[in-house]
Formats: sequence, structure tokens, C-alpha cells
Amino acid sequence: MIDSVRSSLNNYADFKARATRKEFWTFLAFFYAASIVGGFIDGLLGVSFVAPIAALGLYVPMLACSARRMHDVNKPGWYFIIPFYGFILLFTPTQPEFNSPVVD
Repeated sequence: MIDSVRSSLNNYADFKARATRKEFWTFLAFFYAASIVGGFIDGLLGVSFVAPIAALGLYVPMLACSARRMHDVNKPGWYFIIPFYGFILLFTPTQPEFNSPVVD
């Protein structure tokens, strides 16, 4: 399990290789565990910078691992951002409806 996390951290900038299912899910669990532990440390110390620094430090390796996982299932690496497409659409302005002039 530690080898999977170590492998993902060593390949943090490799967006073209492949990642196994075990490597991806192990690194995802490590990512969330590091964020939760950082949150606990923030709460104990009364500060608010440990968890965000931990999350930001692991963000690029998480993106790379996600892209490698998509390559393992024969999809382009950009496919991992598709779930955010609905979120993007939520904040894009829509076209105003066509209002025909009222004829009296």
C-alpha cells in the first residue's frame, strides 16, 4: 500500500503513463487522510493553514494519478475533469430568451 503512494508521489509530473486501480484508490485515500489529519492539526493548534498546505501539496500528484488512471482504461487523461462539467455549466450565463415586441 505504501509502495502505491510512493509510486504516485515519485511520478507526480508524469501525466502520460498508466496507473492501476489499486494505485489510484490508495493515493485517493492517502490524499483525503492527509487532508483530514491536517484539519485535526489545524483544530488542535488553532490555526488554519496546515490542511490547505497538505491539500495543495498533494493536488498536482492527485491530478497526475487521475490522468494516468484514465490512460489505464484507454481514455484521454482529460476525462477525469468531466464530472465538473455540470458545475461549470451551473455558473455560466445563459442566453436571454427572445422577447417578441408586444403588439397593442
